[in-house]
Amino acid sequence: MGKGSALAPFFPAAFTGVCGKEFCDKSEASSFKSLGINAYGISVDTFYAQAAWIKELGIHTPLLSDFAHRATKGYDVVLPDLSGIGPASARATFIIDKDGIIRYSAQTEKSGDARDFAALQEAVKAII
Repeated sequence: MGKGSALAPFFPAAFTGVCGKEFCDKSEASSFKSLGINAYGISVDTFYAQAAWIKELGIHTPLLSDFAHRATKGYDVVLPDLSGIGPASARATFIIDKDGIIRYSAQTEKSGDARDFAALQEAVKAII
């Protein structure tokens, strides 16, 4: 693992409390970057919603729009209905090595549950 590996955290929606807290914790993001892992947040929000959220909160993690739900379906992390507004991404995390192999995956039980960053960091240390 290492250089060229990716951390892909799917999240339900921009402008939600748990998601904002996760992406604004610079110490978490920098700890992965220092290990040579690039982190990208993924949601079904539009690029425009993500850009506004990045600007409002000062998020440094690049966000990817999966507006067509291709990645969400492909990684089987569909949240069928987010607060009555329709399907979204579940809160799930994948670590993908430089060869494109998924080395770690986890999904929270509920969309409002925060990720277990301690478990994620332990998984990263075990893999590298």
